[in-house]
Amino acid sequence: MKKENTPLSLKTIPKETPFTVPDGYFEQFALNIDAQIAPKRIVRPLNRWIYAAAMFTGVMIIGIMSYTLYKNNTTQAPLITEDDYDNLINAGVSEDLLVEYILNE
Repeated sequence: MKKENTPLSLKTIPKETPFTVPDGYFEQFALNIDAQIAPKRIVRPLNRWIYAAAMFTGVMIIGIMSYTLYKNNTTQAPLITEDDYDNLINAGVSEDLLVEYILNE
């Protein structure tokens, strides 16, 4: 095959475009691209109920644990037991003296 050494000239290239585009292609182009790349999010209604039930259960467990801890910390042991009180009364200590002793502690 023989190589030709002719210079290229823009005048020799035809001025019409050899490519064609279907009618209305660019009018719908943006919509078609958006439809193809738009994320499709599927939300199942059952999943919402499961999440809500799990959150409710968690809140209830935390509430019950907090209430239990609060109740355990607020119960106070008696300052003097009933047996000690009876022993002191039998030993001859007056009730006024016992009340004053307990209030001063």
